[in-house]
Amino acid sequence: MQAWRQGGIAGWVITALAIGVGVLAKGPAILLHIVPVALSAPWWGRALPGGPDRPLVSWRRWYVSLLTSVLVGAAIALLWAVPAGIRGGAEYREMIFWGQSAGRIVESFDHARPFWWYAVLLPPLLLPWLVWPRLWRALCTRGAGPDGGIRLLVSWAVPALMIFSLISGKQLHYLLPEFPAFALLFARRLGYQIEVPGRRFDGGVVALFFGLLGLVMVLLVSLTGNVDLPEWFAELNTLWGLLLLPVALACWTWMQGGVRRAAHVLALAMAVLVAVVHLAAHDAMNLAFDLRPLAKALKVHEDQGTPLANFGKYHGQYQFLGRLHRPMAELALEQKTTDAFVANHPDGIIVAYYYLDELPGFPDDVQPIATYRFRNSLVVLWRAGLLDRYPHLADRS
Repeated sequence: MQAWRQGGIAGWVITALAIGVGVLAKGPAILLHIVPVALSAPWWGRALPGGPDRPLVSWRRWYVSLLTSVLVGAAIALLWAVPAGIRGGAEYREMIFWGQSAGRIVESFDHARPFWWYAVLLPPLLLPWLVWPRLWRALCTRGAGPDGGIRLLVSWAVPALMIFSLISGKQLHYLLPEFPAFALLFARRLGYQIEVPGRRFDGGVVALFFGLLGLVMVLLVSLTGNVDLPEWFAELNTLWGLLLLPVALACWTWMQGGVRRAAHVLALAMAVLVAVVHLAAHDAMNLAFDLRPLAKALKVHEDQGTPLANFGKYHGQYQFLGRLHRPMAELALEQKTTDAFVANHPDGIIVAYYYLDELPGFPDDVQPIATYRFRNSLVVLWRAGLLDRYPHLADRS
């Protein structure tokens, strides 16, 4: 927008820096958040105030500037990637230049989801705004003419959502850069109703949403009593849901006035909802995701001079938490590596992983050094020498 408003190079310099930093942070995916909206500039730009009369753009200059910004941003990223690839070796180069970007597009090695995944999960992520009737009336209100601001927001959010839906690898946080577009869109449309009196029905629907949500949270454990759920689910402190009942009352009482006050109340209610969810899940998440006990146990073995190995790809998850000084060997990626570790370090420690619902049978005379829970997995520490007699112990079922 700065490039549009000022017609100079300052906006393009910022764009180039943003692309370069974005590529360093998360790879070429940054282009999906920037390039579509820039390419569609004639559509939204001519509908901005003063747009048709501005002599600002030679569109040829616009697109040349865009291409230049992309190339400069790529150069910024390559200033780090090329030296890192040279020092990291062939496998590392393959991952940073291909595996972490193109490898996720067609058949993702991780986080593969169906194409409709974002479409299903996006509406819940826009709650509680989507249950507010006044917002829907504002969205359906037609302006006096084309609105370049809304067109820009559509160009920002819709192409990114569609492209990310076509990419195999999907995570909810991939769409975080689009949520400001939704917020600005809602604010823009609500601005058309800033002088329109509210309806009692509006606050009632939002109050009903928060009230029902609070009751469901309180009764969650009993409502799912016959469902097979992870062990950590029982650690949820659902009584925090009671805090949503006064939130519901506040929405009923204070959302009957103007748009501005109602939006403030709803934003505050959303903040309380996020806090309640985190407080309710705090103990459960500590049980399911805390790697510190395992990492500290590995530190004790390392301090004793015991070689450590991880069965499967090791992502360094224990290094910082356990203050480990030496890298852990990776086993099972190549059988000869596993055999060599077992032969050379029979007293070494191997970290193995098992799905809780598909645990293999362990011989009666075999006892692990220790067992830990992580998410829906059981993490087991074995003496390496046991793999001579029971090679299947480290196999994840």
